[in-house]
Amino acid sequence: MKALAHLSPKSGSIFLAASPHRYLILYLQALPVWLLLILLNCQFTLNKFSFTWNLTSWYLTLCYATFPLVAILLSHLRASWPRHPHPMAQAPTPRASIYAAGLPLMPLRDYTVQHEHWLPKLLSNFGKFLFAPLILLAYGLWHVFS
Repeated sequence: MKALAHLSPKSGSIFLAASPHRYLILYLQALPVWLLLILLNCQFTLNKFSFTWNLTSWYLTLCYATFPLVAILLSHLRASWPRHPHPMAQAPTPRASIYAAGLPLMPLRDYTVQHEHWLPKLLSNFGKFLFAPLILLAYGLWHVFS
């Protein structure tokens, strides 16, 4: 079952309902980031490791708790934006060679296959994680005052 996040036509509000499986996946994606940042928040001294729980740890826990809501909210908002055709969609396919002066010229990139760009996606998820409470607060204020 896919996530159900849609705009209500009457109120303009977003109804965020997703399957528990989707939330579980998002929590599992955020768990390594949360653990890493919690460990980096600890105190390291010579031959001693001191686990600390302070305001930063509470903020990171709040980020972990709100990450799935922000991920679903932003994916819904991104899907609702108008899409314009990409100008490179008309690029020649690798199978269609272009001959100029007897030499086959091929495009530098294959536009027929969707490429997976994992580094920008990783950085995007890291930004969503760190700013999740602030994104929810900003969206709530924008929704109230608009």
